[in-house]
Amino acid sequence: MDADVELQKTYEKRVTAARWALLLTALFSAINLAWVVYEGTFAFVATAAIPELLTHIEIILYLQDAPLFAQILCVGAIVILLLLYTLCGLISKQRRGWLITGGILFFVDYVVRLYFLYADLLGGRDDLGLILIRVLIPTAMLILLILGLNAYGKLKKKA
Repeated sequence: MDADVELQKTYEKRVTAARWALLLTALFSAINLAWVVYEGTFAFVATAAIPELLTHIEIILYLQDAPLFAQILCVGAIVILLLLYTLCGLISKQRRGWLITGGILFFVDYVVRLYFLYADLLGGRDDLGLILIRVLIPTAMLILLILGLNAYGKLKKKA
C-alpha cells in the first residue's frame, strides 16, 4: 500500500515538473523576446525557438518597411504561441489533453531548434560547445514533458 502511495506521489511530481517546463518556457521566452527586441546580447536557453525566430523575422520586416499586416501577423503568431504554452501549463492540471498539446508544441519547437542549430554549426556561426549548451536544457525539458505525460497516463489508469 505504501509503495502505491509513493508511486502516485512520484507520478504527481513528474506531472507538476512537466507543467512547470511549459510555464517556464513561456516565461523565459517572453523575457528573451523582450530582450531581443531591445537589442540584448544575452539569451536564455530555456526558451521556445519558433517565437524567437518569428521575432527576428518581425525585426527584419520592420527594418525593411514591410507591410504592417506582415508585421502584425508575426507579432500575433508570437503572442498566440506564448499564450498556448501558458494555457497548456495552467490547464493541464485538470485536463490531460492540454499537457499532450503542450508536449507536441514543445517537440515541434525542439525539432525547429535542432534544425537551426545544425545550420549554425554547418555555417560556422556557432561553436560546438555553445550549440551543446543550447540543446541540453531544451532536451532536459523535453524529457520532463515525456516523463510527465507518461506519469499522467499512469495516474489516470489508477483513478
